[in-house]
Amino acid sequence: LLKIVGGIFSLKTVLMIADNTISLLEYLHENHYIHRDIKPENFLMGMGDLSHIVYMVDYGLTMRYRDSNTLAHIKFREDRAVTGTARYLSLNGHYGIEQSRRDDLESLGYMFIYLLTGTLPWKKLTENNDQKDKVRKIAQKKLKTPIESFCRGIPEEFSIFLNYARNLMYEEKPNYSFLRKMFEDLFKREGFIKNYAYDWTFKSMIKTDVIEN
Repeated sequence: LLKIVGGIFSLKTVLMIADNTISLLEYLHENHYIHRDIKPENFLMGMGDLSHIVYMVDYGLTMRYRDSNTLAHIKFREDRAVTGTARYLSLNGHYGIEQSRRDDLESLGYMFIYLLTGTLPWKKLTENNDQKDKVRKIAQKKLKTPIESFCRGIPEEFSIFLNYARNLMYEEKPNYSFLRKMFEDLFKREGFIKNYAYDWTFKSMIKTDVIEN
């Protein structure tokens, strides 16, 4: 879908996706699991009467982060293997820190920016064939690049979202309602109508040559 509309989504489409995906993560987290591989490829659109609904898929790296009875959180560790897709992986994930809810949100923040702009500062580094070197270089780039610099030209809510995720404590519960409302307020300020008319629902926006190729 991203490819057939030219590689980026409109602000309206990204905000509708954001509303859905934050809720999906909240549901997963409330059921005691973290995803650990948030990326565009792991979100799909429904079909037919369900074509407006975003679905989250691929739970191969999902893990339980707390006990379902006692709600005791798994212990903090700093010796973990890198798990997830490097382009969207959280900083903590890069440096071997045990992932928690905050890391799913940070990855989601990178995904929003990618969908809106078509790039991330470390995108070209993912073309490196040496996996370990690629992951190391991406981590360094993420650490050294101020969030505001790659959010320049887009609404500040996206940099607020990423900063919020990065500043959460290891066991802290994210305020999902705050994040949804922040994007909802932006949606209203822009005068958008939540009619689920995503970019790919308009024939005029579809690149037929991409589909043919």
